[in-house]
Amino acid sequence: MFDSPLGDQRTQLGDSRESISGLLDGATTALMGIQGFRSTFVGLQGISRVINRASRRAGDAMDNIISSLEGLKALYALIIQLFDEKLAE
Repeated sequence: MFDSPLGDQRTQLGDSRESISGLLDGATTALMGIQGFRSTFVGLQGISRVINRASRRAGDAMDNIISSLEGLKALYALIIQLFDEKLAE
């Protein structure tokens, strides 16, 4: 007959959880990619002084990106945990 407000809220929570889960998957994939790229780029050191400098600066920038992605992953995991707890009630 009528949908209950509680049922609607649970559906919205479930949908939101799935969205955050997709974001977590994307952040995980991006993190793996940037870590691989960083390893390759840092491996270029030793070719020349200019390459060494560029590799070091790029490595530092990629470290910042990696740190941000790790923070996002932790945040997304926490949000998913909170959604799971709420959905278990």
